[in-house]
Amino acid sequence: MIHQEFDPGRWFDERLSHLESCEVPLGNLISGAESAVSCHLTRNRFWDELVPDAETAPAHVFVWGIGESNFRHLTKIGGLPYWPREEEWPLDVRGAPIPFLAQICFADSRELFSFDLPGDVLLIFAESHRDSNRWVIKWQNIGLSDNELVDWNAVRCPRGQVPLFAHLWKSRVVPDWHLLVKELKRNFGGGIPNPFAGEGKWLYQFWANQICRSPFCTRPFDGLEGRGDLEAIGCLAPISISSDNAVWPLINCPHAVSSSYYRGPTARGRVPQSVDLFSVGSGDLNGSVILYSPEKGDVQFAWL
Repeated sequence: MIHQEFDPGRWFDERLSHLESCEVPLGNLISGAESAVSCHLTRNRFWDELVPDAETAPAHVFVWGIGESNFRHLTKIGGLPYWPREEEWPLDVRGAPIPFLAQICFADSRELFSFDLPGDVLLIFAESHRDSNRWVIKWQNIGLSDNELVDWNAVRCPRGQVPLFAHLWKSRVVPDWHLLVKELKRNFGGGIPNPFAGEGKWLYQFWANQICRSPFCTRPFDGLEGRGDLEAIGCLAPISISSDNAVWPLINCPHAVSSSYYRGPTARGRVPQSVDLFSVGSGDLNGSVILYSPEKGDVQFAWL
């Protein structure tokens, strides 16, 4: 594998065995180790009972750590991008450099799709994570050495952003989750008990940053009507590690992160004053689906 694989069973055995006593999952949003293991345990507890014969599809979920990875091409938010030194940095209409927001490495996930992607790493450049209409999307292939990539002198990141890197959890989801939720509601007379609060779909899907064919949204996408050529290749979701009682909210951090935690040489002063390091979407936005057209080669983001 290109990414380091996240093994929730091993994490439970070695560091998070106390989660076995939790009667309900610790929230639906998967950001770091604790939330991923909690979701894994809930699925193990109820999957055979509630999803015994359901058709499943692979989903590769990102579980986050703070700081820079040792490998530049891996999935990350902020930090040093996998961008060639000799290639011009993306510019806006005024000719000003556009900050680097994030990159997603698809090298471990190509088997999920029946079509070819134009590169190994999808890079996103943007002034703000809140307006995908102004994002600039670029693809790169793995194979460049560190000497061929940009250094910190060339990098621009959104103000207040701290680098995050991802490990990869290879799991599965249920494409027809909405049908199972309806059945679950019927079985419980319309009221779904814990741990299936709300719609109950998170037993069958992941609210997480992930590479997948079956996103956590089935409704039509505003502004993309008539684009039958678009195929889902992943999802973006909020990232939150703000709980004061969190244990291993990130894969390399055993406790909740404070504003003074990350002040290494690559921080360059971009340390936020709260423990919410990064969030894709805000307010009533719950994330987005990443869509790709094998026919036209373009990438679109459908906000939820």
